[in-house]
Formats: sequence, structure tokens, C-alpha cells
Amino acid sequence: MPDTLVARLQTQFEIDPKLKEKCISSCISAVKNNKANRLFDDFPPLVSKDDCAFFIDEYQKLLISGTKATVHALQKRLIKIACEELLDVNGKLKQELIALLGLQVHVSLIDNYQAVCAFVGMMNIYMTSESSLLVKDNQNTYLAMTKLINNSYGERIRESMRENKIAYDSKYDSNSIKLDNLHPLFFLSLFAGGLIGVGIYGAVKVGQEIYNEYKPLSLPEAPIL
Repeated sequence: MPDTLVARLQTQFEIDPKLKEKCISSCISAVKNNKANRLFDDFPPLVSKDDCAFFIDEYQKLLISGTKATVHALQKRLIKIACEELLDVNGKLKQELIALLGLQVHVSLIDNYQAVCAFVGMMNIYMTSESSLLVKDNQNTYLAMTKLINNSYGERIRESMRENKIAYDSKYDSNSIKLDNLHPLFFLSLFAGGLIGVGIYGAVKVGQEIYNEYKPLSLPEAPIL
């Protein structure tokens, strides 16, 4: 059997029927409440066991010595997997996934962009929860990294979809974030990061831009959680 998201979920659901009930109920509830970008909040890890270990390891490295460039690179890899796991060759949600999650009557309410956002968001939260000790010891970097992800992952997803000629509803061509749709951990991080009030004014030299892209992430004035 191929190691795909659908295959892994099928196996997990067969072993644990209560997990299946929880995931399907949560998924349908998210759609009905106009929160399709929260489809997978209650799911187990959405990537393979090997990829899971890789992402946790890389995420923890970022907490210690991350840069904008390395954060974006990890997010790009996660987005690529999300598109491969969720979307078919036409850029639509895979029929077998729709059937497994009982979304046949709700699929018209789920844009492929929202589904990819849900996948990436859930995995970001999972990586955070699996790195709680490092998060505690590197709170400034964690807040900076989460703020960076919150402010850019939507555009990164759209950029990746455009590069791969995957069509999505143009109404999502915005970097705005609906706070009520954010996962609680992201909301907390966004709020804490928002207290910093960081701004960049005027023209910036190319050398400075390159430096900013690769300098260590830090927010020395960030509040302690």
C-alpha cells in the first residue's frame, strides 16, 4: 500500500474508530462554520513518520538558530507535501480524501487553498507542541518565527500554487488573517508579537535586505509567556 495521507488515515481509523469519528466530526464542523482553513485541527500528524521526524528536527533547529530564509524554506517544503497529499492532477481535492472524510456534500464549500492552509497550519502547531521545551527556552525566537509564519505563509502557499499552475479562488489573494479562524497558539503568538510594534521605513539597501533575510531570528523585547 502506498504511503499516502489517505492510506495512513485509513489505517489509523481502522485501529481507532473513535479517532475517525473525532476527525470527521471536527472536519465537517469546521466547514459548516466557515472555517475550512481549520479542517485538520484535530487530526494526527498529516505527514509520513519519516517526514514527521524530519520536520520536528528542522523546526527545533530553527528555534535555536533560525533565519527568515530557513523558516521560509521549511514552510515551502511543507506546502509542497500538502499540495501533493491533498490535491489531484487538476488541483482539486482528491476524491478518495473527500470520501474518507465524508465531505461529499460539503466539498463545494472548501477551496483548495483553504485545505492547503489547514494542512500547513495544523503541522506548524504539531511541530510547536512537539518542541515545547525548546519553545520555553527560546521564547523570543519562537515568537519571532511564529509572527513571520503568520505574516507570510498564506502568500507562500499562493505563490507555490501559482508556480505549479494550481488554480484557486482569487478572493484569497490577500495576506489578511481572520483572527477568529486562527488556532489558539497562533493567536497568542500573533498577539504577543504584535506588541513589539516593529516597522521598516524608507528604502533599504540590497545588502541590508540580504542581511535581514539570513540574520538570526530574535525579538529581544518580546514578552515572556
